[in-house]
Amino acid sequence: MAATVVEKDVENVDMIEIINKYARYGVSDDDAVFYETFSEEKKKALLRKVDWRLVPFLALLYLCAHIDRANIGNAKIEGLTDDLKMNNIQYNIALSIFFM
Repeated sequence: MAATVVEKDVENVDMIEIINKYARYGVSDDDAVFYETFSEEKKKALLRKVDWRLVPFLALLYLCAHIDRANIGNAKIEGLTDDLKMNNIQYNIALSIFFM
């Protein structure tokens, strides 16, 4: 009987250490325990799934942003500022928006 009490105390101490480890990052107690007990194989599979879904979208978004940044210079040469009655400060603001 005493051995089981000691084993439970050791498990509780381990859980408390895990919870304290993640508490400074704002992770809840349940999430900290879940993260520590999640297997490495499942972590790798989850990251692979996230990568396959997120990276193509981000690549497309980056490509669109690059095309916009390249084309605004061509549009200025072709008369964008005259057509829209923009001064240089307004054009620079629009250009800054494309670079953000």
